[in-house]
Amino acid sequence: MNASSAAATITDKARLAPGERLLVRGATGGVGSVAVQFGDAALDYRTTRPEDLGRFDVVVDVVGTDLGAYRARLDRRGRMVALAFDPDRIVMSMVGTGLRAALRPRRSKLFSNNPSAERMAELTRCVERGDIRPVIHAVLPMDDVAEAHRRLEAGGVRGKYVVDMGRP
Repeated sequence: MNASSAAATITDKARLAPGERLLVRGATGGVGSVAVQFGDAALDYRTTRPEDLGRFDVVVDVVGTDLGAYRARLDRRGRMVALAFDPDRIVMSMVGTGLRAALRPRRSKLFSNNPSAERMAELTRCVERGDIRPVIHAVLPMDDVAEAHRRLEAGGVRGKYVVDMGRP
């Protein structure tokens, strides 16, 4: 997924309106780092439990785990958009999230990324105006692609890796 996914999630699927509260789970990754820019506060998941949080109008989940605890943080008319499934329970997570989206489409949303040319142009304008800032963790030479994958799999990456095709 990419920045256009984040913008489409927030505007099209979640229908975030001015003044509404947004919670983004997984805010340090590529999609999350863009989605969180629509909000104004950051909390550390290592020290903040779901029950310590208030209520939200929109929860965007890029993690896929413990969805029930975060769904419970939604206001009465709140919306949750799931962008990931629990990797330890992938089939059950997919089925459960899919059923919720089918049975309560206003409250639970699934997302599939296929941005239109108009969406990409809108995202480009947002970046050019400075409304959205891409977050780059590191720029690596082409020879370090395998190392970038290892780092991504290990976790703790904030933003995206950029591979410099001109550097070996």
